[in-house]
Amino acid sequence: MPLSTPGALYRCPVCRSELSVIREGDGRFDPRCCNRPMDFTGRINPVYYCPMCGSELMPVILRSEDFEPLCCNRPMFPREVHMA
Repeated sequence: MPLSTPGALYRCPVCRSELSVIREGDGRFDPRCCNRPMDFTGRINPVYYCPMCGSELMPVILRSEDFEPLCCNRPMFPREVHMA
């Protein structure tokens, strides 16, 4: 069964399109593209949340380890990742 953990990154084996899971649901997770199952890349993108308003973001490409997102004029925090 594919990993539906927030941040899990998948790639299409045909066209190389990529997607990242934003939120887990209760349904059966089965990402497909070009009429084929997508492959889990083994990468989990970090998910950050704002403790004030609840906004969430997920960087797709980080080119610096100094990334410190702000929201509501306060630091955002990384969300704990729970592997299924």
